[in-house]
Amino acid sequence: MSIVEHSASRSMKEGGVSLPYPMLTSTNCSTWAIKMEVNMKAQGIWDAIEPAVDDVVEKDKMALACLFGAVPEDVLMQIAKKKTAKEA
Repeated sequence: MSIVEHSASRSMKEGGVSLPYPMLTSTNCSTWAIKMEVNMKAQGIWDAIEPAVDDVVEKDKMALACLFGAVPEDVLMQIAKKKTAKEA
């Protein structure tokens, strides 16, 4: 870890473990991205960057079911073959 990276790092506590958050510089983009992803996953906040596919699929199924239950039968027949809530 460079002096700049070390001095600019930030920490968050999670279960008593301190996770350093390195400062992005013009020369460390690749390693910074790797460290940030791992740290954010450890903190449980990575879903804000890249939502978990399972969560999105589950929410879409719920939304689709809500839509199917909230439209008249003639509309339901028009949207019944749609795969996502957005399509419906």
